[in-house]
Amino acid sequence: LFGLAPALQAARTELNDGLKESRLSKASGRPRLQLRNALVVAEVAMALMLLIGAGLLAHSMVRLMNNRLGFEPAGQVRLQLRLGDDAYSEEQRVAFTRDLLERIEALPGVSSAAAGWTVPFDFTGGGRCCWRTRFTFDPEAEPVASLVHPITPGYFSSLGATVLEGRELTWQDDALATPVPVLLNRTMAARFFGGDSALGRQLSFKSQGEQVQTVVVGVVEDVRRWGLAAGDEESVYVPYLAFGGQQEDLKLMVRTEIPLNQAMADGLRSAVWDLDPRLPIASIVTMDQRISSSLTEPRFYSFLLGSFAVLALVLAAAGIASSLLYAVGRRSREMGIRIAVGAESGDLLQLVLRQGMALTGLGLMAGIAGATALSSALESMIYGITPTDPPTFLAVSALLALVALGACLHPAWRAASTDPASTLRAD
Repeated sequence: LFGLAPALQAARTELNDGLKESRLSKASGRPRLQLRNALVVAEVAMALMLLIGAGLLAHSMVRLMNNRLGFEPAGQVRLQLRLGDDAYSEEQRVAFTRDLLERIEALPGVSSAAAGWTVPFDFTGGGRCCWRTRFTFDPEAEPVASLVHPITPGYFSSLGATVLEGRELTWQDDALATPVPVLLNRTMAARFFGGDSALGRQLSFKSQGEQVQTVVVGVVEDVRRWGLAAGDEESVYVPYLAFGGQQEDLKLMVRTEIPLNQAMADGLRSAVWDLDPRLPIASIVTMDQRISSSLTEPRFYSFLLGSFAVLALVLAAAGIASSLLYAVGRRSREMGIRIAVGAESGDLLQLVLRQGMALTGLGLMAGIAGATALSSALESMIYGITPTDPPTFLAVSALLALVALGACLHPAWRAASTDPASTLRAD
């Protein structure tokens, strides 16, 4: 579409006007050159804005990928089941879970298995699950809201998370224990007890209308449960034997010594269907796959904006080169005269480079201003950096300046190679 205007203009050119060079034609060419330069500046500005957006997303992705998870995803398989509302009673759900874990741990290549209501990266789109309540350790103190995670023994071993203090839960921590043994995550322990040890401290909360007394037997590392960008919340881990049967969803983590293959997947399915052939299996995936899928959206936006940025960069470089070539062609007589009266080739080289870099500088200033004004649009899509991150702005501006300098070299070399004799002879 932009090519139609000059094409139509060229088609209407009069032969006499095209052959004669007059002051009028030179004067009419000056506004065209100024318009061309303005378009080059706009191209550079747009390219810089897109490059800055792509740079911010790429920088954010690097920050996300370098976040500590709080657990070891390698060698971990995630299995999700739904026991149904009516098919199993609470006691049957607990018994089924224990039998299933025993069968899975007996499979070749399995080193450990555990279950819970939630496992990391189940809910990465902003949703939260499952059981929230308030805990107190002093009747006069303000209750602290916390997530409650019923888990089986070996949960943190299978997860690859660190027990900072105390121990994990065992099968001896059954439903009849009073007070009920629980574990706190680091955030919950710090919230309640600051720098003091949490071991042996008692907490209480309500479950199904009854007050439950608990005792802390361990503190575990925080886990990025909701995604790479979300930290852990206050969490309390309670015995699955006591509370796990209240939820029909069952999530299992299986730590394997071999990669997940067809034989391993078939073995996991058989372990489930040997106990209940009617039970649907929602998914069998590795934790690495689950983490990768949580990055689908930011990866897509990074690729999309990066593709447009590269295209804009190429167009800006082409615009700079073509504009300078056009200017050098129009000033060929001037270049010949300069050389004839003693100008060096290096002087003409610098002249064209200065002109090209001046256009680039104007485009960079306009692009930085535009990117700063529009950067808030990316605020919800970036992590760990500000929308006006100085290193990203500087690095991208330097990259664009180098590309622009490269685009200026051919027109500058052409100007420096002007032959004064042939130029003046043609005049």
